[in-house]
Amino acid sequence: YAQALFSVSFRMFVAFGLDVYNFYIVSSLELSEIHNTYAIFTKNQLIFLTKYFLRSD
Repeated sequence: YAQALFSVSFRMFVAFGLDVYNFYIVSSLELSEIHNTYAIFTKNQLIFLTKYFLRSD
């Protein structure tokens, strides 16, 4: 049970970390010309990763 709890909290932590990381990247690229394209790509990737990490086994 403890291991399962750790697994879930770890996934949430990773998903949260990805959120912060991607937000930082997109924010830092705000002035960049490739911002729009990259932001869309990052957003789609983030949604996929979040669903992957938060899925129930």
